[in-house]
Amino acid sequence: MMLNGLLLLHAVADAQVFDVETRVANRSLLISPQDPPSTISSSGLYSDSEIRTVSPGIIPYGVNAVLWSDGAYKERFIALPGTERIEFSARDLWRFPDGTVLVKNFYLEFDTGDPSSRDLIETRLLVYDGQADKWHGFSYRWADDGSDAVLLDREATESYFVLDPRAEDGIREHKHFFPSRPLCDRCHVAEAGSVLGVNTGQLNGLFDYGAVTENQLHTLNRLGVFTRDIQSELGDLPRMVDPLDESQDLDVRARSYLEANCAHCHRPGVIDKADIDLRFETPLERTRALDRIPTLGSFDSDDARIIRSGDGLNSSLYKRMLATDSNRMPPLATELIDSQSAEVIRRWIDRIDVKTHVSVDQ
Repeated sequence: MMLNGLLLLHAVADAQVFDVETRVANRSLLISPQDPPSTISSSGLYSDSEIRTVSPGIIPYGVNAVLWSDGAYKERFIALPGTERIEFSARDLWRFPDGTVLVKNFYLEFDTGDPSSRDLIETRLLVYDGQADKWHGFSYRWADDGSDAVLLDREATESYFVLDPRAEDGIREHKHFFPSRPLCDRCHVAEAGSVLGVNTGQLNGLFDYGAVTENQLHTLNRLGVFTRDIQSELGDLPRMVDPLDESQDLDVRARSYLEANCAHCHRPGVIDKADIDLRFETPLERTRALDRIPTLGSFDSDDARIIRSGDGLNSSLYKRMLATDSNRMPPLATELIDSQSAEVIRRWIDRIDVKTHVSVDQ
């Protein structure tokens, strides 16, 4: 369909209703990481590729705090082989069975602010090789007519033109980055368990399954997805939140953002030159970021600090979120500034009381 001279891809299919009362075995999305399917239509993800009906046994999920991807809307699915189960942990990494496939669909909003204009441009698969204890990432680019998505052999950048009233002439070029297989490892680091979003803190929240909205951990437990019953633990589990949800505590919102967008790299054993620990569960005083002089990037400040207590505007953590050069964080696969989340981080730092924290300058 054409709109103001721009090609709009076909509309997103109506939301699918998922059965969350009885678990069905996944017999379709079974992928060998050594021989990934060449197209999504041949992958088994959809039982009807034309209207994108997700195959039986594939479970949808959402995360409380999203990784910023230049405003892309995402939908996610877990495909466990047959009726295999996940080894649950309240605070540590979950352990997945061999052959687990995690799916992430990326939708672009072609008319900014209008959810009905979203269309699917990329599907990423993360496949677990249990024998090698390694996850393998694959990127698929959807054709303009939405007929199918093809596996990419190398990274690519595709330009899309979207309607945006804030842009000059009301049209903005959106550049979407498709990662190569090796580049997937840049974010899905082994120290973070390679899987970034499927954990207790991220899934401990409500999800709309179409017919019912309920807590995901409760649903997964009822379906028998875990190797043990966690019903007695459900009331006392860690929970991240949406960083933009003003009804939630600002400290939890900020730490949720840092966990989802920064902590996969900024944790022990990953980056020596920036050895801060921004994991959700790490107390602020132990992050090695509070009132500490940065080893990289002072932003022309004579007295730079990673997190300057009570002063968000002069904290390099905040400034990196606004940078558009090599100082940019996150550094990969994003060009647009997440201004709303940056404001959350600035307000959070402004509220940090200098007197209640010990400086860790070194």
